[in-house]
Amino acid sequence: MRNTLLKDIVLNMQPECPEEYLRSGGTEAIICDRAGLKYIAAEPLVRGIEYLYDLNVQTEACGRNGAGEMGISCNYETLDENNKAIVDKYLERKGKSIVLPTNDHVASTRFRISIDVDDEVDTVESAEARLMDEIYSIHYVMLLTQLV
Repeated sequence: MRNTLLKDIVLNMQPECPEEYLRSGGTEAIICDRAGLKYIAAEPLVRGIEYLYDLNVQTEACGRNGAGEMGISCNYETLDENNKAIVDKYLERKGKSIVLPTNDHVASTRFRISIDVDDEVDTVESAEARLMDEIYSIHYVMLLTQLV
């Protein structure tokens, strides 16, 4: 599976998650146990959401947000002020913006950590590695600011 091209997997798959891992029913519910994360995401995204979970960053969605892109959406409101400033700089550098709550889909203010992908070239492994590099780049800055 690790060498499978992205074109051969479903990135927006929402497999059934056993109820014991959910705070409330359905795959849109908040996962309250790390072991449940693998049930809500396609393989190239699982490692990233597990890493963010371990950092107490609340992830709220993952998968595709259009062709040629994959990533993880996180709850901006759960960050402290220092980390919000770091995420703001990250988003500015990437030319991205925060997604504000809407009545029809997004319930919280979110930011997205994402990478560009080529379904014909990228494998599960290569996409996962690049997404993790993107996550590490933000976390590294967060750690540096704590040392100052």
